[in-house]
Amino acid sequence: MGKHTATANPAATPAQRGHARAQHGAAPAPRTAVHSPHVATVGPQHALPPRRAQAVWRTLGLLALSIVLIGASAFATLYVRLQSNIDQFAILRTGGKPAQTIPIDQKAGQPLNIMLLGSDARLPGSETPGMRSDTAMLVHISADRTRVDVVSIPRDTLVDIPACRMPDGTESLPQTNTMFNAAFAIGGESGNVGAAASCSLATVEQMSKLFIDGFAVVDFQSFQAVVDSIGGVEMCFKENIADPEAALKISAGCHNLTGAQALGIARARHSLGDGSDISRIGRQQELVFQIIEKLFSKNLFTNTQTFYQVASDVTRNLSTSQGLGDLRTLTGIAYSLRGLSTTNGLNFLTLPVAQDARDPNRVRATESADQVWEALREDKPIPASALTPPPAQNEVVVRDRQPKSATTGSAGAGSTDSTTAPNANSTAPLSNHSTTNGGAN
Repeated sequence: MGKHTATANPAATPAQRGHARAQHGAAPAPRTAVHSPHVATVGPQHALPPRRAQAVWRTLGLLALSIVLIGASAFATLYVRLQSNIDQFAILRTGGKPAQTIPIDQKAGQPLNIMLLGSDARLPGSETPGMRSDTAMLVHISADRTRVDVVSIPRDTLVDIPACRMPDGTESLPQTNTMFNAAFAIGGESGNVGAAASCSLATVEQMSKLFIDGFAVVDFQSFQAVVDSIGGVEMCFKENIADPEAALKISAGCHNLTGAQALGIARARHSLGDGSDISRIGRQQELVFQIIEKLFSKNLFTNTQTFYQVASDVTRNLSTSQGLGDLRTLTGIAYSLRGLSTTNGLNFLTLPVAQDARDPNRVRATESADQVWEALREDKPIPASALTPPPAQNEVVVRDRQPKSATTGSAGAGSTDSTTAPNANSTAPLSNHSTTNGGAN
């Protein structure tokens, strides 16, 4: 018998044996006698009957499909939950101006202007009735998405407030020579956050001659919750701070602030710096910058738990203009800014103002403010000539976050606290962030 010869299978029919010989030159060996040098041998006692093997694979396949479906269902549930947290409002415009209908994420290649407002409206126990917004920032995103300029508008700035459209279709009376933050209160007389933000937006449009694409109103409760979700933010202090009104008691040095402490710093005014709103703006910008820097370091897209917690905290206390609050729009904008960093392209500045001649507690925009608005209208970097040195901070270390162009050719710009040590005995520059985390006293 040749080397390819094997015992014929007695159970096979003559036709089957003939077919096997025609293909291989010999009858196939019995299945239990085959030992391939390339395939691991499984003894007969471990082999599964064909039907049972198919059942096992079917079960595993259904299990895998179930996991995928459960994961997709969980993601969809989280998406719906986050989306339902966000209140969206139509922008109420006067004079026949068109309402925004195109989602903002479709504006790729075009600059974006978004009004960001901090609101005390929903804080329990607020002593001031009605809606308040003591924090206003115009966020300008360049068309090429390589630059974000954040312009803070002091609440005490005297402006002209245009007639603002109310939810019932009526319009408020225009106001002249009025504090800027009154616009939010006027629009919010009906208790509608969208109307309050729309009036602030209309006022800035009139001031700047810019078209503003949308607004976002963030409750201060969200600010506190986000800081806690990311594990606090670091700030450095040159002196001890004790402010009973803001519930602050912090020793000199660098500390990792809790959400409550960060909120106290953001809201404290008369006990810190020179007591002005502009001085407070500097501290608020520093806090926002530190939060952004901490979020970048967290790599949220790979840390699902932290990402969801932060997103939940933000969206739970967020109101936006229609379209901007769509999560697909927000993620689209975030993705388009993926090349941005806190050291390149992110600039904070305060609208250039000067003390009012009649009222030392009020300020007016200067001619330099016109340069800021012109640069934003033309989607160009803000020139150094339009920038003014931020006010000195007596207790809190605040780094200059103005555009890089301000560091040359502009007296005083770029020098405030950029290398100041937290105390007299320390020589390490604060920009290294080589500090010890500690709690407040």
